[in-house]
Amino acid sequence: NIITVNAGGRHFVTARNTLASSSAGFFRAMLARWNSTVVSDNNNNSVRKVTPCGKNRKRARSDDEEGGPSNNKIVFIDCDPDIFEDVLYFMRRRLIKPSTANNSCRLQQLCTEAQFFSYDALSEACEAQIRFLQKKANAVPKRSTTARYGCSKIERNDENDDEYISIPEGHVLYLTSAVLVGECRIKRYSNKSQDLQKEKETTVAGAYLATCEKDDTGDFQLLFNIYDSHGQSFFGEDDVAPRCITHVGLDQIRRRSENNATNFDFRYNLGLCLAPPNGLKGDIMLTSMGSGSWNVHWWVGLPEDIPNLSIGKVI
Repeated sequence: NIITVNAGGRHFVTARNTLASSSAGFFRAMLARWNSTVVSDNNNNSVRKVTPCGKNRKRARSDDEEGGPSNNKIVFIDCDPDIFEDVLYFMRRRLIKPSTANNSCRLQQLCTEAQFFSYDALSEACEAQIRFLQKKANAVPKRSTTARYGCSKIERNDENDDEYISIPEGHVLYLTSAVLVGECRIKRYSNKSQDLQKEKETTVAGAYLATCEKDDTGDFQLLFNIYDSHGQSFFGEDDVAPRCITHVGLDQIRRRSENNATNFDFRYNLGLCLAPPNGLKGDIMLTSMGSGSWNVHWWVGLPEDIPNLSIGKVI
């Protein structure tokens, strides 16, 4: 039940059942030849009935061609021993050897050898793995992104609620939009509105700002500053005042004439990139001054990882 296969000079010892159960036509024919029966010809001479191996017969020879079955057969096959090792691995496990499964060239060689052995199962497995590797090679790799998204509420006139956003080395802060929020609201009056008569300071129809504080100036500012890892402003020791990102004045929302009311949009599309100079790491502070607070939407990451960002100039 033990068979030794001499494949190109290397010996492989395997069980007869391993070859028989593989369904490879080459070995099925070889084992059938060894199991041939003795019959009589027309002249009553004893002859051995042999199942031919077809065109593959020329590459295989047994050292016991005429002796019939024995306990340990040795078969010589003229083939690459490394490839035959992969064939035998598949016979035993019904799996392609892992080191071969990721090598397209080796898979092609194994597929060719499987066709020689009339081993359809191995041939089909190789072709399927080759297609998988080709598809994998042609696929666009998904690059891991460093970008993270955030939304910060910048409270008005409150230093304790200033937002500090950490910027790693080489990264940028991309401000996408800012929305004016907080203790301010817009009032709209039409010529027919009863409320128009109640508001002594209102004389014409239109849109007006209402706030909750008596000292409100109707001025809205969103500002920033950039600090290094030691808390020092990159703008210098003598120039630490925050820079303005966007500004809204009360006159922007008052009705300018009786026939032409001014429309006001509380959302501002910023599209502004901020970063510490020279790609250094640091912190960017967002703060608010005036009568309202801001909701700011932002991204932090490498410029190429931030959606819809095309950089012109980084501040």
